[in-house]
Amino acid sequence: MASKKLTYGLSALALIALAAGYIWFAPVAPIAETGFIGQKDIIAHRAGMGHAPEDTFEAAIRADELGATMIEMDVHETQDGFLVTIHDETIDRTTQGQGAIVDMTLDELQSFNVGYGFIDEAGERPFEYQNIAIPDIEDVFIAFAGGRFTLEIKPEHSNVPEKLCEMLKVYDLTATTVVVSRHQAPIDVFRVACPDVATAMTPDEVKNYVTWQKMGLSHWVDVKAEVIAVPEYYGEMLILSESLIEVAHARGLAVHVFTVNDVADLKRFYAMGVDGIITDYIDRAVDVLQ
Repeated sequence: MASKKLTYGLSALALIALAAGYIWFAPVAPIAETGFIGQKDIIAHRAGMGHAPEDTFEAAIRADELGATMIEMDVHETQDGFLVTIHDETIDRTTQGQGAIVDMTLDELQSFNVGYGFIDEAGERPFEYQNIAIPDIEDVFIAFAGGRFTLEIKPEHSNVPEKLCEMLKVYDLTATTVVVSRHQAPIDVFRVACPDVATAMTPDEVKNYVTWQKMGLSHWVDVKAEVIAVPEYYGEMLILSESLIEVAHARGLAVHVFTVNDVADLKRFYAMGVDGIITDYIDRAVDVLQ
């Protein structure tokens, strides 16, 4: 009788060991190839806000000239339904005017000067009197035909996801764009509308993925994104690590890190194997990669 109990006990332990092994070492289901892994992208934050007024044509043109491989811009919707590139909900910080984007027409918004709010590293305002307008995103897509973009949907509730999806299709940018948002709702809507366009994880999705990754169980997470964009630390918690990059790549996820302007950090992160760095200063990243 004792030998039978011992046999049953050993069998139970073996089953537990097999189950544990399956949980930790189950094969990872890869994400479809998107072309964003292994690129060492230089991603111009707010179109390259270290060189020219943020989220503007002028910044994007300068970033492209300096060697940026992707342009990151923020997207809002005007009162009359146009999509524009601006970071804040209002024009207060970046122009000489005041008011919410959603309460103004495109014509009204473009009457204000975004150059007014730009201050360079020397503390000067070189664009103060140049009348730089908030761009209509459709004009950006026309000017940068075939370009590579990271586009952040800023409003939590709006028509931006559906409208942006349609524009990406019209201008043949579905294969070269990553769409992001800090809010879950617009990304969920965008993924349904544009399943062929890459998206980055939302903050909640990153938190969930990294939590499981630290336990060695990230392969169990239901991943809906193609890119994970993270800072090195969130508070005192280390987020970006070589192990995160390794498991993300095994899953087919590209890894982007933000916002990095220090040259030593740029060197370190590219050496770790990240696929893209979001930076205000394109020239610094170009120098590091040369």
